[in-house]
Amino acid sequence: MLPISADRIAAALNTQKIGGRIVYRPLMTSTMVVAQEEIAAASPHGSVILCQRQEHGIGRMQRQWISPEGGVYLSVILYPPEYVCSALTMLASLAVADSIEEVCGCSVDLKWPNDVLIGNKKVSGILACSGMLREGTLWAVVGIGINANIDTAELPEDLRTTVTSLSETCGREISREQLIIKILQELERRYQQFLAGEMMWAEWEKRLITIGREVVVHDNSQTYSGFAESIDKDGALVIRRENGKLVTLSAGDVTLKEN
Repeated sequence: MLPISADRIAAALNTQKIGGRIVYRPLMTSTMVVAQEEIAAASPHGSVILCQRQEHGIGRMQRQWISPEGGVYLSVILYPPEYVCSALTMLASLAVADSIEEVCGCSVDLKWPNDVLIGNKKVSGILACSGMLREGTLWAVVGIGINANIDTAELPEDLRTTVTSLSETCGREISREQLIIKILQELERRYQQFLAGEMMWAEWEKRLITIGREVVVHDNSQTYSGFAESIDKDGALVIRRENGKLVTLSAGDVTLKEN
């Protein structure tokens, strides 16, 4: 398996901002951590942090994202308007789904809030965070992890039944560089369209297998069960509980009940 080349990716990119600067190292603690270090050093909008392997990859709720050789691990630095921040997970998940389908030729589902699935198994996760610099500049980081050319039999036992990889699904090695290029181009396209006023919530909602299902959502210390009805304008999940009341959840771990 060939290592990723930042130079080849940069040369092939057809973007205005995203990927204009690529920070690449074979090994990083976490692309999310390095991205925040780069923000502190005034790294420009659209900078991409990329590595072959992470020692301490970060998932949602500070869980570890297992990051062996063969995966795609990247973070994108943005300085967005505030109203865009709640849309970043949506924009990234749509970009990843479209890119996987085009590059790999397989059908992809999305699960609220940030999972990309193939055959009900997780193949990718999105993590977005934001903050404010001392001078008042808003920053955001979109982290993307994809099980590209990974043997899931080598993952921890508790993950083997719930995750898959692109190579296992397609029966061949996937060009990670081609996939990364497509993702960055799609992310920029959707980001610019959102800035221009094109809303994508309906498209995201349509792709979410969560909608129209009975679900159990664990939100910090509370658990909610009910029927997932819709997504609101900020990307929060609206569920109707057994008593008929609506609950709007901005985050949480979702389990889909069997139909």
